[in-house]
Amino acid sequence: MLIALMSALLLAGVDAASPAPSPAPPAAAASPAPAKPKGPDLVCVEEKPTGSHFPKRICMTRDQADLAERQAKDAMSNRIEIHRKGGIGPS
Repeated sequence: MLIALMSALLLAGVDAASPAPSPAPPAAAASPAPAKPKGPDLVCVEEKPTGSHFPKRICMTRDQADLAERQAKDAMSNRIEIHRKGGIGPS
């Protein structure tokens, strides 16, 4: 098998030690692409809604993600504080 490959290369006039020539890059790749307008920095996460096996993709800006995280932390802190005080309602 190796002999057949070597003989085919010799008959084709290709040197086995030299690498194959790389194709010329297309003309479109040589010119720079137009710059995309800078938009908001998006953050996307996949969450599985309760009761579903199918994930849902949720995208928001970095500022919205930071705000949502802060609100979630505040909500947990409030729940913990209410639990320490003995719950909701008259004592």
